[in-house]
Amino acid sequence: MHRTSLVAVLAAATIFFGPKLRAQAHEPMEPRTVTVRGSGEVRYSADRVTIRGSVVERGAEAAAVQSAAQSTMASLLETARELGVGDEQMATSNVRLMLQERPISRPLAHGDETATTSFYEATLGVEIELLDLVLYDRLVSSLLAQGLNRIQGITFGAEDDAARHREARVRAVRDARTKAREMAGELGQALGVPRRIQELSGGPQPKMMAMRAMSAEASGSSLEAGELVANAEVEIVFELVDPGD
Repeated sequence: MHRTSLVAVLAAATIFFGPKLRAQAHEPMEPRTVTVRGSGEVRYSADRVTIRGSVVERGAEAAAVQSAAQSTMASLLETARELGVGDEQMATSNVRLMLQERPISRPLAHGDETATTSFYEATLGVEIELLDLVLYDRLVSSLLAQGLNRIQGITFGAEDDAARHREARVRAVRDARTKAREMAGELGQALGVPRRIQELSGGPQPKMMAMRAMSAEASGSSLEAGELVANAEVEIVFELVDPGD
C-alpha cells in the first residue's frame, strides 16, 4: 500500500513539474559578454580665434546710454571689417539696459552719510571670429581703442574641428575593440558582434592644451596658438563566442 502511494506521488510530480523543467531546458542562455571602454585623442593646430567681448555705457538718460552703446558697437564692427573680418564672422547681441543703484558716502560734520546714486547701464555683446592669427594683436588693440571695454573670453579653434572629433571617435572604437579582443583571448574566447555601443564624451568640443606667450619681437604677435585636442570615449559591449564559431 505504501509502495503504491509513492508511485502516485512521483507520477503527479512528473505531470506538474515535468513540462516546466522541459521548457526551462529549451530557454536560450544569456549571451556571454565583455564590456570595455575605449578612448581616442587627436592633436592638431588652431587656425582661428574667436573673441567675445562687450561694450558697456553708463549715464543718466536711458535713450542716450543705449544710443552710445550702439554707436560704439558700429565703430567696432567697421574696424574689424577694415582688417578683413567678414560680416558672417561677426555677431552682436541685443542691448541690455538696466537701471543700477550704487551706494555712496557723503562726509558730514558728525560722520558719513550713506546715500545711493542711480544710473542706466547699457551692455551690448559682440563675438568676432578671426581667421588670421597674425592679426590678433592689431585687432584687439583696435577694438579696445574704439571702446570695447570688456573681453569675456578668447577661444581657439580650427576649420575641421568636427572632422577631428570624428577621427577621435574612430580611434576610441578601435581602442575598445583591441582591449576586448585581448581580454577575450586571455580567457580562451573569441570576440563576437557588438551588442551595445555608447558614446560617453560630448560632441566636437576641442580643448586648448597650451597657449604660449611670446614677445612681439620674436613672433610678431603677443601669443601663439598652442595645441588643440579632440577627445572621444566610448563604451561597447561585445559578445564572447567559442573560437571557431
